[in-house]
Amino acid sequence: MSLDFVRLHADQKEVLLKDLNSLIQAAHQMVNSVQQNTLDLDEAHQITALMEFNHIDIAKMVGYESYVTKKREEHYPENREVNKRNHELEQKASLKPLDGLKEQLNQLSGVVSEWWKTDGFHCVNDFRFYSSGCAGMTFCFMLKYRYSTRKLPMAERFNKKVYVDKIKNDGYEIEDIEGYGLEVLDTPNNRSLLRSLLISRFPSIRINSFRNQVVGKNDDTYILTGIDATIFDLTDIPQYKQGTNPL
Repeated sequence: MSLDFVRLHADQKEVLLKDLNSLIQAAHQMVNSVQQNTLDLDEAHQITALMEFNHIDIAKMVGYESYVTKKREEHYPENREVNKRNHELEQKASLKPLDGLKEQLNQLSGVVSEWWKTDGFHCVNDFRFYSSGCAGMTFCFMLKYRYSTRKLPMAERFNKKVYVDKIKNDGYEIEDIEGYGLEVLDTPNNRSLLRSLLISRFPSIRINSFRNQVVGKNDDTYILTGIDATIFDLTDIPQYKQGTNPL
């Protein structure tokens, strides 16, 4: 009985070995966390998602099509596209290879946070990865941190004026509210500008909801406190170049 060997050219072999090593690292990371009783739900989902990507690509490389893989390909075409481009993440992102899975995920979330801190309104909370290959997060509004210097009140007043002028020139409607400080008002204009800003940076993003809060002496002013969103194509994330915002 003759054996059928898997035949790969040099590039295919390199990709397959990379996927196998990534799968081993993911499994090892989860084993360690389970043994140490430190596996939280977010970590479990993130690692499982990466293992799922690797497993699908490995199966394709060796010509194996499982029932689960086939059904996933039939019912979730967006996953198929994510899987095809999963290996492009590192190249498109110009990221150096990282040994740890946590570091890889942290770097992706860090890119989003740094962009919003520089070109947006400072803070991103609740960053999470889904098994479908998407990333969810909440873009928050913390304007004071963009100009506050604490120990230098004169410099702070100057920075605040420059910052306010910049935001207003960009078309945003803001208000300095007693007891709250600078806030972005919840208006159709602001929602439209923010939606355009996010889509221009992350083309695959979907805005799920805007969070707001009523403030003011008469509870008659609505301000934006967060934007819940999902980035469906992870290759959108790493293409950021720092310094696009002069402030």
